[in-house]
Amino acid sequence: CDDGDDETENDVCQAGGVCKGFNLCDAVQDTCAKETQCKHAETCEKGICLEAKPKNDSLSCDDGNELTLRDVCVNGVCKGVDLCLQEDGERLQCATQQCYQDTTCLHGQCNYVPEPTNTTCDDGNVLTEDDVCDGSGVCAGIDKCELPGGGRQTCPDRACYNSTICLHGQCNYEPLSRGSL
Repeated sequence: CDDGDDETENDVCQAGGVCKGFNLCDAVQDTCAKETQCKHAETCEKGICLEAKPKNDSLSCDDGNELTLRDVCVNGVCKGVDLCLQEDGERLQCATQQCYQDTTCLHGQCNYVPEPTNTTCDDGNVLTEDDVCDGSGVCAGIDKCELPGGGRQTCPDRACYNSTICLHGQCNYEPLSRGSL
């Protein structure tokens, strides 16, 4: 007999005078690829899963990569743009900065994370010591010659010594060369 369904084979007469064939897709339907963000589900024809058709290009999707933005379907594949990827294929390297932890590029920008408070650093000021990070990316030291109300401690002049400034909380005097007035 012929049940009139092109998707079946081995048509046979069933009880009650019904002609029915075996649908080959029933056996493989679970193995056909399911719908994804960028592809339709595979269809079955005569027991064979047919390649899934891509959905429209530029359809918004999520490629699952946190480094990319503007994810869209392209020929059935979800692709995003990595704004930190340079033309040579290398990732943009962010400059290291004092009082910031190692930094990575994310979405085209360097993401700077401050070092914890009291991380040792160098503020570049010779008049300070015990330099540490403040937890917000700033390095600062203590000027032990700075007076509580502002200004700096002055050092009195001494005979036979060059005038000096206060450094690290002490007046440092340098003797004049022999024969100086």
